Amino acid sequence: RKKMKTENIRYKTREKRTGKIGQTIRLLEEREIEKMKGEEVAYVTSAVPLTPALEKKILAQVTKLTGNKVTIENKVDESIIGGFVLRVGDLQYDASVANKLNGLKREFTNSL
Repeated sequence: RKKMKTENIRYKTREKRTGKIGQTIRLLEEREIEKMKGEEVAYVTSAVPLTPALEKKILAQVTKLTGNKVTIENKVDESIIGGFVLRVGDLQYDASVANKLNGLKREFTNSL
């Protein structure tokens, strides 16, 4: 009976992983298709929703940087405190307040 429970847990774990792997593969395929079309998605994480004016500025800069048509996907995450994290393809720029505070914490800890 214990062996059956263990096998059942292993099966469920495998199923969860398989589901996540499938989602990841679909996401990667979608990104590759967008790249082939000359389109990019800029993922912007911010502490508050982006204003239309700020979204327009980010869009212009990312379009200039990539040379592709760009769409923005904004995710709100209050834990970054302020600023933003921008991710386009393999590039990531972290201008969040939380990241800067973590950097200061590391510097302070290393100086002791």
